[in-house]
This record gives sequence, C-alpha cells and structure tokens, in this order.
Amino acid sequence: KLEAMKQRVSAAKTGLYTPLSTQQEVIAMPGATGGANFGNTASNPKKGIVYVAAKDHASFYKLTKVVKPTSAPLSTAALSAAQAAYTENCQTCHGANRQGGIGPNIVNIGNRINLDAFKVLVTNGRAQMPPLNHIDEATVTAIYRFLGGNVVAGPPAGMGGRGFAQRPAIKITGPVVASGGAPAAVAFNAQRPTKQIRSYPEGVTQYDEYSTPYGLSEHDLLSPPWSFITAYDLNTGTIKWKKGLGQNANIPLMPGQEPMGTFPEGSQRKGMIVTSTGILFATAHGGQLFAYDADNGNLLWTYNLPMDTDGMMATYEINGKQYLVVSAMRRFGKESVDHSKDLGALPPGYIVLSIPDKGKRK
Repeated sequence: KLEAMKQRVSAAKTGLYTPLSTQQEVIAMPGATGGANFGNTASNPKKGIVYVAAKDHASFYKLTKVVKPTSAPLSTAALSAAQAAYTENCQTCHGANRQGGIGPNIVNIGNRINLDAFKVLVTNGRAQMPPLNHIDEATVTAIYRFLGGNVVAGPPAGMGGRGFAQRPAIKITGPVVASGGAPAAVAFNAQRPTKQIRSYPEGVTQYDEYSTPYGLSEHDLLSPPWSFITAYDLNTGTIKWKKGLGQNANIPLMPGQEPMGTFPEGSQRKGMIVTSTGILFATAHGGQLFAYDADNGNLLWTYNLPMDTDGMMATYEINGKQYLVVSAMRRFGKESVDHSKDLGALPPGYIVLSIPDKGKRK
C-alpha cells in the first residue's frame, strides 16, 4: 500500500491553484475539507487574539466527465397515449402547446425536476393546481416523459426536487441577481444517481460537464495531527500557541494527555467560543468538547457529548452565572461515535454546562 501511495504521489500534480485534470490526479492542500471554515474561529477583541481551528488534509482530485443518462425514445403508440393523457388531464390549464394559460408554462418541465418531484406535484397539487390523485402512476410517468423528462434514478421526493415540488413559483420582476438567480435544469451523475448536479439554464447550449469526488479517501497521506487550534496575536503578528484538536474517541484521553487531532474528519462542521474568563471551548469530531486555557493553550478538561455536534455553541448569563449550550444530536457517518449509549450518559439534544470559574467544570 505504501508503494502504491508513493506512485500516486509521484504521478500527481501539485502546487497552488493547479487546474484539475481528466488525465492525472492533482494533490490539493489543504484539500476539500481542509483549512479553516464552518465557523471555526473565535476572538478576544480586548486582547487582540484570534483563535482558528484548522485542518491539514490533502485531497486527490481527478475530473470525470458527467454522463447524462437518457431514456429510450417513446414509441409511436406510447407517445400517442402520453399526449392523450396530457390532453385529458393537463391541457385545459397549461394549453395545447404547453406554454401556459390558467396554469404556468410547462414546456420541458421534465428537464427541470425529477420524476419523483413531478409525481408529488401531480398527486398533491400546488397553489391553484388541484391534486390529480386519480391519475395512475404509469400515466403520470407517461406525461412526465411527454414533457421532456428522463426516467432515471434521482433523489426521493422532497429532497433534490423539493424546490419545485413544494415551493410556489416566484415571479421575477427585477434583476436576476436580486431575485434568486435564473432557473436551472438538473443533470444526474451516472456514477452517483442520487447526487444532483446543477446544469445550464433552460435555453442555454449544454456543454460537457465534469465532476470530481472530495478525494478524501487517503487521509493518511499526512501524519497526524490533522486538526489543530492556532492562537494568533494580532498585536505582534505572531502565533501565540498551537495545539492539536480532537483524537480517536475509541482511545480516550488520559488525565493530562494532550489531544492529537487524529480523527481524519477533524474539527470541521464544529465551532469554538472564548469567554472573558479565559476559557476557549471547542468541539471536535467524535462528539467531544474541549476546554483550553485561552492564554497558553493548555487543556483544562474534556467532556464526551452524547453525540456529534453541528454548528456553533452559544453562551448566556443568568443571575451572574454563565452557561454554555452545545447541540449534540447529529451522526455524520460510520466514524461518528454515539456516547448516548454509555453508562450514565445524557440523551442526544442540547447540552447545557455551567461555567463557574476558569479551569473548572460543573
């Protein structure tokens, strides 16, 4: 495996702003989930210190051409039956030419929403359109094909097509950029049928499209720590301290042990908050909360949350006591840890901790 990795690295391109290629891999650093993002910053404006949770995680990228699957052409008999179904059920409102009347223009609507979303629209109705739940599924599919739709695997109703299936149409009266953008068609990635890729707007010539996965399969391209917190002193333009953030939750920290940031997914989708009493709180992958000394980065204590966190923490004060609120109710994949099953653990939800003094936990 090591030799194969060396060959991939030697054959790949690297460097800042290296264009992605269909011919060979490109190593991007810090990678798709690297760097600092998703709210992973905190600051003490009085002291001029900024804390940044970041991640070193390289990605292997290689572009793959997106293949847009198409349905087989409708036979003459099927086309005739589909047109008859449209005439009987849809033409009164949408017109014989499908350009609208009482109802909106639905020319090529099949290119703008997937089949599941179209079925929801027909069955449940929307705005002035009544539900047409008397139409059987085969007929709905035939009408969808007649309106330009491809019968391919797509996200379930209420996901990728939810914007068309549930939201009322918005009439654009001002500049496009001030009204939510131009309507766009949707293409499907043949390799990941449930993944929708935004295509060109209707009426614009379609060109080849390319995609690339996140390239995170080789997290051991670099040695840990992969994630860390850096305290920047803006008064002097120097790094005040740098410490690892997070560790493998299957190997708990021993008393006094420093976190090493050994979870590949690191600290992303998490958050930090610093208090006036000098405590820096940070959440990390694996459902863990860390309390650091904001002045020197020393670890004060750790706490296992019932489940992974997502988003920023919040703090508030009541009767002179300060409290910290952490959302702990998410699972991000097989690597997530469910501490709610541990003996004496809290159930998933919002966890509130009191903050009496620096270095203490209650």
